[in-house]
Amino acid sequence: MTPSDRYLAAVRFLGMLWTQGTSGMDPADFVRTFEYYLDAFAELEVMGTDETELWRHRMRVALSDDGRPLFEWAAPVRERLERAVRELPVRVEAMDDEAQRLFAVLGAVQPLRALPEDKTHAWALRQSTRIAPPSGSRPPVDERRQRMTLAWANAVPGKLLRVVPGPPERRAGLRVASVQLYEGAASVRWHFVSKDESWPKTASYPSCHLELADDRGTEYLGKGGGGSRMATTPAGEAVVIGQDDFVPAPPGLARSLTIGYAGQEVSVELRPAQR
Repeated sequence: MTPSDRYLAAVRFLGMLWTQGTSGMDPADFVRTFEYYLDAFAELEVMGTDETELWRHRMRVALSDDGRPLFEWAAPVRERLERAVRELPVRVEAMDDEAQRLFAVLGAVQPLRALPEDKTHAWALRQSTRIAPPSGSRPPVDERRQRMTLAWANAVPGKLLRVVPGPPERRAGLRVASVQLYEGAASVRWHFVSKDESWPKTASYPSCHLELADDRGTEYLGKGGGGSRMATTPAGEAVVIGQDDFVPAPPGLARSLTIGYAGQEVSVELRPAQR
């Protein structure tokens, strides 16, 4: 791996960690973990001092984000949104270039926190009144996706209770590294290696790679929690790490979890079997 490859791998990893934020962790633990990685990258000469200081600044911004605008761009942003709406035809379809351009403008404003959250939501509503669904028959309602959206809108992962190591075997290129059990959720960390695929397949519902079940029949609703391609092996295999998050948390009586990927399954024991 060249110095450039090492640098890009470090940037991808830090970007994933920063994007995930605390994810239920205590903020002090998150800062300490982030600092450890930065110090290690600096000591290994993967990153210079200026670069690591920039990442420390990004981390502080992420932790201090309490919903208020981070930039005093309110007037220019309003003008740009007004212009984007004015440039739209009276009614456009969701997949037209004009609609996609407006989606991109509003999508760029949200992570910048350039407008208060209520103003951003108001613009999103105004945008929706100008954009029609794609022509043709409507697809059938995906009830599972609706339940997933509702469940995650009200999800509160809470505190991390414990971490259960995953089994050593790798199935279809994917190994479960660990399962993090929170008060209100579970997070499955995975490691994927493949010569044929650059990224693991998604499951039947959007952005989630894994299926989760337990011995109590609990229905788990998952979503992708982020991932990062770390490297390419000398044999040309892609190496990817990531996580999938699920609600609800496994019930207290559950003894094992079954984690599925690409038609393969592994089991993770949560408690010893009762005799």
